[in-house]
Amino acid sequence: HEREHNARPRDAMDKETCVPRSRGRSLVVLYNAERPHEAIDGAVPLDRYRSSPRDFRETQQPFDYAPGDHIRKIQQKGATSLFGRHFKICNAFAGRAVAFRATDKDGVFNVFFRHQKIQTIDLNLVER
Repeated sequence: HEREHNARPRDAMDKETCVPRSRGRSLVVLYNAERPHEAIDGAVPLDRYRSSPRDFRETQQPFDYAPGDHIRKIQQKGATSLFGRHFKICNAFAGRAVAFRATDKDGVFNVFFRHQKIQTIDLNLVER
């Protein structure tokens, strides 16, 4: 819409090439590199940035869950099942394997993604 009517604000135009640039990008630069922040004594976040010493891996390494865990792959829209009961975990885990680990209470399971507990499911409250 803005392109059709050339309605972009002047500060959203790249002065060197005279072409529109992303307003979102300009706000990110303003926020991280130009605007002082009171919480960091008037510095800008870019002054405090340090790259992580850990390597970033594009793909996750395989993960072995504990013996006795019930492993299920989360389907589209976060759906899965355990012992014939269907329920939703979370869309973010679609395509990933999670572990259901029994608790001390009968029918209650903690759900883990790798080492992180993400939810508790009480099968006593889920219809078949």
